[in-house]
Amino acid sequence: MSLKHYVEQALKAVRLTSTSDLDKIQHLDVTLHADRENLIVIYGGSFNPPHKGHLDVLLSGLRPELGAAAVLILPSEDFHLRHKLATSHPDFFLTRARRADLLAVIRNA
Repeated sequence: MSLKHYVEQALKAVRLTSTSDLDKIQHLDVTLHADRENLIVIYGGSFNPPHKGHLDVLLSGLRPELGAAAVLILPSEDFHLRHKLATSHPDFFLTRARRADLLAVIRNA
């Protein structure tokens, strides 16, 4: 089974995303193997905005000896972040799409 298919099915099952969000899943061309452990590192958070500290944490978890098959970075949903910032910094809000774009730039830099 491909990792992309697995993630799509998991997100649909828990209704964490819309169909249009599923169309945006990229770079998941990893094939999972039934005969061995498939370690998938999942790094979720607000990433509002993403910064070097986030990258440092991610890289610390990607030691070669872990042998991760894939890494998924999952920015928090907009509604969660708006709620989190409502009483402290309501004007400091980046949409999930914008945060994902910034993460992509960091990844490609």
